[in-house]
Amino acid sequence: MGVQTRLLLLLIATTSKTVNGRLMDASLEEGIAPVILEEPTEEIVRRNDPLTLYCKASGMPAPRILWYRTDSQVALRDRDSRLQLPDGSLFFYRVRGRDRGTYYCVATNIAGTASSRKVTLQMACEYRSKDTAVD
Repeated sequence: MGVQTRLLLLLIATTSKTVNGRLMDASLEEGIAPVILEEPTEEIVRRNDPLTLYCKASGMPAPRILWYRTDSQVALRDRDSRLQLPDGSLFFYRVRGRDRGTYYCVATNIAGTASSRKVTLQMACEYRSKDTAVD
């Protein structure tokens, strides 16, 4: 087999991958569109508690996961109280009041895009009773 024949076979080769229990075949050039495997859940947390919003996706090539809050991309800065984990989940070191809102993740690759459900992050109310002395 010559070099040109091998190259042609490589270009038309297909790959198989199981997605949600189904065997999927796709051209390497087209890839396999992302599928959300684990979605975030509604959360009610106390101020300053840690929290992870989960988002896991499959696809080929592996999809890039971005997080959105109320339809704007979540900014992840060096000194922020949150970071995106290697599996795509969003981790909050300490939940703050400004973190309240509606979140969802979007998985994207060359073959397409998939979005998770939208979930709400709420702050739990903390009530403190005032001790009053009776004379």
